[in-house]
Amino acid sequence: MVFIATISNSVSADPDMLQDVCVADLNNAVKMNGFACKASFSASDFFSARLAMPMPTNNMLGSTVTPANVMQIPGLNTLGVSMARIDFAPGGLNPPHTHPRATEIIFVLYGELDVGFITTANVLVSKTIKQGDVFTFPKGLVHFQMNNGKGPAAAIAAFDSQNPGVQAIAATLFAAMPPVSNSVLKQFTAASHFSISKEPHPQIQGVFSVPHTHPRATEIIFVLYGELDVGFITTANVLVSKTIKQGDVFTFPKGLVHFQMNNGKGPAAAIAAFDSQNPGVQAIAATLFAAMPPVSNSVLSKTFQISYQEVDEIKSKLGGKP
Repeated sequence: MVFIATISNSVSADPDMLQDVCVADLNNAVKMNGFACKASFSASDFFSARLAMPMPTNNMLGSTVTPANVMQIPGLNTLGVSMARIDFAPGGLNPPHTHPRATEIIFVLYGELDVGFITTANVLVSKTIKQGDVFTFPKGLVHFQMNNGKGPAAAIAAFDSQNPGVQAIAATLFAAMPPVSNSVLKQFTAASHFSISKEPHPQIQGVFSVPHTHPRATEIIFVLYGELDVGFITTANVLVSKTIKQGDVFTFPKGLVHFQMNNGKGPAAAIAAFDSQNPGVQAIAATLFAAMPPVSNSVLSKTFQISYQEVDEIKSKLGGKP
C-alpha cells in the first residue's frame, strides 16, 4: 500500500543567477549545485566551436551527440542554458532517453527525422520533421529522434539548463554500476512471466514498483512496515541503492529512474511525498512498449538490440500493440 502526499513549489529549471557572470571553475574541489566562480575570465569561457562540424556516426546506434553545456563552456555556469548537436547516419537513432533537468527544443540542420515523446498518460506524440523545422520535448519525458531518411541528418538542440543531464533508458537500466538486479529488470525480457500491475498495490513479496520516473517531482518515502530494496540511477549511470525497513526514509531525486522492491517474507507499505501537486509518472517498460499510438518497432529493436518479434512479444505482455 502506498499513500501519497504532495508539497507544491514553483522553481525555474536552474536557480536564478545573482551576478552578471559566474564562470565555472571546473578544477575547484568545492562541490555545490553548479560550480564555484573563477576569479577571472575571458571571452573564450563563453565560446565553443565544437558544434560546427558533423561527428562520426559509425557506432551501434548510428548517431552521435556532441554536448555544449557547462562542462565544455564554463561561462554557462548559473545562466540556465546549453546546447548540443546530434548527427545521424541513415537509420541512426538517438534512443529513448530523458533529460531530468531540462526541456529540449531541436532545430533540424539538414535531413529528415522521426521524433516523438511519450506523456505520463502513455500517449505517443510524434512527427516527421525536416530541414528548418523545430520540435519541443517537455522536461523529464521519455523521447527519441530517428533518421528514417536515405541520407545523413543533423539537428541542434537547446536546453533550459546549464547541465540538463541525460538518462538513456536502455543503458540506465542495463549498464548501471553497480548493476540493477535481474529481478528488477526481468520485465524487459520476452521470456519473463513476471506479473506487472497497472494499479497501485501492496508491496507483497517479490512484487515491486517498476522502474519509473516522476518528471515533475522529487520523491521521499517513509516505510510504514516491512522491508524494501530501493534505488535510483544517476545520469552518470551509477546505481544508488539501499535496503530500508520500518521507520526509514529514502529520497529519489527529481526525474531520475528509480524503483522499490519488497524482497522480504511479508507485506510492506510506504508513504510517498512529492514536491508537486501532480508529479506525473512514467513506468519505463509501459511507456516504451505500451504507448498509444505504439512506438515503432525499429526504435525499440535498435534501442534494446532485440528482434522485432521480441519487441512484439513484450508489447503484447504489457498490453501494447505491435
